[in-house]
Amino acid sequence: MVKWAVKKPIKVASVKYTGDNLNEIIDFVGAENVDWYPSAEALYINTLEGKMIVLPDSVVIKGPKGEFYPCRGDIFNDTYNILN
Repeated sequence: MVKWAVKKPIKVASVKYTGDNLNEIIDFVGAENVDWYPSAEALYINTLEGKMIVLPDSVVIKGPKGEFYPCRGDIFNDTYNILN
């Protein structure tokens, strides 16, 4: 039997990565959770699933249990409403 469900609304904190705000991302997730490779301009953050790349225009989200993960900007905009 098919059952329909609606995702529960969960408030999350987020910071958009512009490519120019590395320090803001580091402040948000903590230096211990960031790997920055300047020669490749590649930013990785630690997530529950391991290291994940954060591309410019992505949004770094802090989940309800303190976990961090990146989300593509377009998917974030389709999924979340900004509260402030």
